[in-house]
Amino acid sequence: MKIFPRKNYIIRKSVNLSKETHILASNLDQAILVITLKRPTIYYEFIDRFLITSNAYQIPTTIVFSKSDTYLKEELDEIELLRKIYFNLNINCHLITCHKKKDILKILDLIKNKTTLFSGNSGVGKSTLINYLNPKLNLKTQSVSKSTNKGQHTTTFAQMYDIDKNTRVIDSPGIKGFGLVDMKKNEIYRYFPELLEASKKCRFKNCIHIDEPGCEVKKRLLTGEISSHRYESYINLIHDKKTIR
Repeated sequence: MKIFPRKNYIIRKSVNLSKETHILASNLDQAILVITLKRPTIYYEFIDRFLITSNAYQIPTTIVFSKSDTYLKEELDEIELLRKIYFNLNINCHLITCHKKKDILKILDLIKNKTTLFSGNSGVGKSTLINYLNPKLNLKTQSVSKSTNKGQHTTTFAQMYDIDKNTRVIDSPGIKGFGLVDMKKNEIYRYFPELLEASKKCRFKNCIHIDEPGCEVKKRLLTGEISSHRYESYINLIHDKKTIR
């Protein structure tokens, strides 16, 4: 067996009492974060924590909203709002349902000739999607629990599968929380592209964009140029003693 050097990886810290770190996958061309608005419910901060980590390790990430056939109009409007926020950050978003051939072809085109990590909460449909990409795999799937409205773990460890000769996907276990690793409080804003750009015009170089005078980030937040959802994620991370040094 040959062990290759790691050119990049996705790493997270467990948010339970163990505080262990986990490398989900390494040597990736890209990652796909599969999410749903409901069953299970997604939290915006979870999305941003994943994107911060993939940004830190230079792994391009695409967001895929699955189960599009289950959403009401107001939920589709919410997805469109999120899509615009992330599109403005050069992050592609796709709305799909696995039952539509055109959606599967869209994902097949996205992953062609690449090694791709599929990640997200339990129950969002990662394994189901991979089964549609290559029906021969027949990965085990399980419905969302009706009592908790959360996914039930069927994938217990990350495993790589061949979609074709040059296309590989990694199906990872569903994760409930995403703790950041080795990031300092005063560096977090650097992994939010819109905050990093705005910070160049802050009055003070050591501004952390909370209550400092002359803060360009706060100015753009008030004008709507910076999303309140994203800024809230940033503030929560700043105050998260479990994950930030």
